[in-house]
Amino acid sequence: MKPSSRVILILFFFYAFSLGFSEQKEDLCFIGCEKPKDSDKSLEDKIKRIEIPQLNLFNTPLREAMNLLSAQSRKLDSKETIPDAKGVNIIVLDQGAPAPSLTIKLNQMSLEKTLDFITEMVGWTYEVRKDAIVVMKEPRGGLGFPQGLKLEFFEVPQDIINRMTGVGAGVPPDPFSGFPKKIDPSGKVKQYLTNAGVIFDERKGHRFIFDGFQIIATHEQEALDSIRAILLGLDDKVAKQIEAQFKILEVPLGALEKVLEKAFGPRILMGQGHFQIESRLANATFFELRKMDGFVLKSLPRLVAMDGLPASFQIGEEVIYPTGFIPPEPVASSDSKPDQPFAPIPQFDTVAPDDEQPGFRMVGTKIELTARHEPKYDRVTVELAQKITESKGFEEYGAGTKVPKFWTWRLNTTVILKRSHTMIFRGPASDEKREIIIFLEASVIR
Repeated sequence: MKPSSRVILILFFFYAFSLGFSEQKEDLCFIGCEKPKDSDKSLEDKIKRIEIPQLNLFNTPLREAMNLLSAQSRKLDSKETIPDAKGVNIIVLDQGAPAPSLTIKLNQMSLEKTLDFITEMVGWTYEVRKDAIVVMKEPRGGLGFPQGLKLEFFEVPQDIINRMTGVGAGVPPDPFSGFPKKIDPSGKVKQYLTNAGVIFDERKGHRFIFDGFQIIATHEQEALDSIRAILLGLDDKVAKQIEAQFKILEVPLGALEKVLEKAFGPRILMGQGHFQIESRLANATFFELRKMDGFVLKSLPRLVAMDGLPASFQIGEEVIYPTGFIPPEPVASSDSKPDQPFAPIPQFDTVAPDDEQPGFRMVGTKIELTARHEPKYDRVTVELAQKITESKGFEEYGAGTKVPKFWTWRLNTTVILKRSHTMIFRGPASDEKREIIIFLEASVIR
């Protein structure tokens, strides 16, 4: 290669290298230098980025609350490098309307969501303008907050959070799973409510926030009531009520066996005095018995009692009857005729009802029970005392005097009912060709 050609080639490589260096020099950084951060000039980006750690207001005027948020935004705007541009200016335009006061407690969330919930709570709105956030009475875009929606706050205890998210449920971590996966509790809680039937549609104005301690929801009243019922159902510390439903009937002997064997086959095991089957099978059995000749429905009582507290029910006719008779004294007639017989004089004992004292009888059905829920196994223990009394007419006492006759059926027992199961009791009726059947179902309500 000629010397002149070698020189030209060297100059070409030098020029190419210097050109490439000039194009990349802005991306190079030597040790100790720091690449400057771009200032966030968009208010919309700022209110989404700035996190308000906690806000606790009690009967605070709206203007004062906005001033507090504006001051906090300046302290927490760590990304902004220009001191005078830190934070967000928030201006309240009341335009003659009385500024409301508010009481609210919010945990950590973005400034945007904080503004959303505060303004929605008091029925105001805000606009993001070039240099400030303007809070005003007029609705945004002429539409405002959708009608029919309400904002509510639901405090959620930690044990309920664990049940909704599946975290802390007592399952040991997998030692071979590596680093634990990051769980989004807000998404888990929202998904739990969605699975339970509460759907959040942002196009309709629905909103959902979970800040780790409370649910903040904007929805129709029916959905808000559903959220409250869901949380109530998950709270084991809330006092529970137990509903006990009875179906008391009288049928011919053998009717129950025929219905059960015809509908479900010989797999149904029936005890001598009582047995337990699924409630759906029990309901089907009851409706089949109603179709049979000789079916008599005696009573359909339903009781609701607090967990562990006694309850009672009675319905029937109160009958008062004499407990003894005094023989009459004969009276001589004035015309020398034989003495005329007189009817015996009835005597009555204490008739105040104290569980069937002499001289008083309740003809009908009486139930006393105490039900207790066992949450570990989701079953109900029922202590039951039941009495059925029937009037069987009158019996001749003498001299034309009659006294009433009664027939009584008693049941005193303690049983354990599984969830969605019904206990069936059976016993002889006053007619030896018939029997009494009692269906008992107990369930927990809030």
